[in-house]
Amino acid sequence: LAAGLPGADGASLAQAQRAEVTIPDRTPSLAFRGGGGILPRVSQDDLALRTINLERLRLQVTGVTDRAAIEKLVVGRVGQSLSERDALDLVEHNGKVVWSGALDVTGARNTLVATPFPLDQVRPALVPGFYLVTAGAEAPAEARLRATQWVVVTDLGISTYSGEGGL
Repeated sequence: LAAGLPGADGASLAQAQRAEVTIPDRTPSLAFRGGGGILPRVSQDDLALRTINLERLRLQVTGVTDRAAIEKLVVGRVGQSLSERDALDLVEHNGKVVWSGALDVTGARNTLVATPFPLDQVRPALVPGFYLVTAGAEAPAEARLRATQWVVVTDLGISTYSGEGGL
């Protein structure tokens, strides 16, 4: 601290002083970037995960039955992150795990790191339909960290034609 530094009471620091300050690590966090997606069947798109202070993630892709997907659409849950209990219930009663694995996260500590989850690894198992992607921290100390992301895979495409009368 520099000599002459004013204090709240109006007094000034007579001499320069050294002080060690420790700033703790940021709290680990995990989330998907974006609010869900509709992916073409042949797309090379990836889902992005945002993490802070995590090194490895567990991932699971669950195919969701049409009936369950419609129910979630009606009550407005598609596009929202699900609780661990809701996600487990969905898998147990209305879904089938089509892929599970792990993903390493590389990046500097205490910074927000964006890590792509390459869907091309999973794509052969994905047929058109609704999916729930679940990510969780692999380290036991961060086991409470979870994120979910709804994904719709489609084989429909939109075409437009331009002519004299417009589109």
